[in-house]
Amino acid sequence: MEGAEIFMIRIIQTRLIHWKNNLFNVIFWLLFPMLATILTFQLFIVVQDDTKIPVGVVIEEVTPLATELIENMKQSSLLRVYNLDKREALYLLKKHELDSVFIIHSNYDDNIKKDNRQQLITSYRSQSSLTYTPVKETIISYVQQQSSRSKAAHIIEDLIKATNLDGKWTWDDIIELSQDIQSEANLVKSTFTFSDKPSVQEEKTTIVKPWHLWAIFSVLATLLLFDWVIKETQSNVAVRYSLMRISFKCYLMSHLLIYIGVLVIVDLITLLIFFKFFDETSIQFLGTLVTFRLMISLGAFLFALCFKRSFMFYSCSFGLTLLLAVTSGAIIPMEILTMKWPLFTLLHPLQPFLTNNYSMTWLIVFTVLVIIWYIREEKSYA
Repeated sequence: MEGAEIFMIRIIQTRLIHWKNNLFNVIFWLLFPMLATILTFQLFIVVQDDTKIPVGVVIEEVTPLATELIENMKQSSLLRVYNLDKREALYLLKKHELDSVFIIHSNYDDNIKKDNRQQLITSYRSQSSLTYTPVKETIISYVQQQSSRSKAAHIIEDLIKATNLDGKWTWDDIIELSQDIQSEANLVKSTFTFSDKPSVQEEKTTIVKPWHLWAIFSVLATLLLFDWVIKETQSNVAVRYSLMRISFKCYLMSHLLIYIGVLVIVDLITLLIFFKFFDETSIQFLGTLVTFRLMISLGAFLFALCFKRSFMFYSCSFGLTLLLAVTSGAIIPMEILTMKWPLFTLLHPLQPFLTNNYSMTWLIVFTVLVIIWYIREEKSYA
């Protein structure tokens, strides 16, 4: 046991000497996933208002239901609503500063209460109204909600009269109660995505989740950190390995354990920081994080063993990270692809982590490959 402890101490000292000569790069890539995730996520939040669709609204008569409709539109993360008069709204639409214009007619409240859904709103669009259809459907959903609530209130009124129940429940009372129940229940929450723009959620969030960004940045940082494997196997330094008491593979495995240990510590620090910044962490996520770290560390180690030149390794690392980022669905939604080929989801290395599951499949595969590499006989250590 003492010999093993001395051996590990010397291995750690050796690695510290290497890090001392390249300290900035090591610290940079260790902290890169955490810092890049925070900066990128904050950038998404800052620019999210620019992704909203500008819509002009003209209200001919200020009434409770018309005002409620406008408030619902303003609360939507999809729309940026401007209250304008008809002339100004159509002028801005003609200049393509608005995507579309919606005019709420003066008899809006009366028609909603009478369940008359004809000529409630008049819409205008131009040739540049690329998102007119989803905006129209969104507004229709709000109108449908008000109409359905009003119709239900009338049905309840009729039931009260038919059954001679005590209490005076007016149409306004029933509507108010239904709104309170809906607000407390929060039955449906929708997120919209259009074209190449990231969808935006309420409360200053985006469709891109912090841990999804972190996973992509972590893959890149881990790959670039593991360039030490290539440097250790270069011919100008390989001569010294014949003088060691241990095999070259044992030497590499010892340093691999050191890197994994340091990366796990950094990941735990990231876990605490993300909990403070984003409040998206749970105890169950710890196992997901550890298995993901082990998986990408072993994968990066095996990937680095395939190269003899650092430049080619760096180029392929960026390419591999980009491929995983695009196909994972962490940034660009891939629901169509995953529905068509369910096996794609099962085989993608990032999918378990993105769905908060253990990365066991690829972890087992990489572990077996590392064991095969370690026990395989070779003619020399270098």
